[in-house]
Amino acid sequence: MNILSEEETQKYPTGHIDRDFLKSIITDFSQHFYVCGPPEMTESVTEDLKSLGVAAEKIVIEDYD
Repeated sequence: MNILSEEETQKYPTGHIDRDFLKSIITDFSQHFYVCGPPEMTESVTEDLKSLGVAAEKIVIEDYD
């Protein structure tokens, strides 16, 4: 899934990945999630996923260099 934070297009959602966005597009919170991006974003998305019931061991954070 792509989401654009700085460009507006009808092809992709725009804005930032937050709890409301995750809740609106994900139907299965028991699956694994792979998160990659700047540290502030990965921390925020990880906390949002956990608050939606995702187990910590189901969240994989990829290094962003």
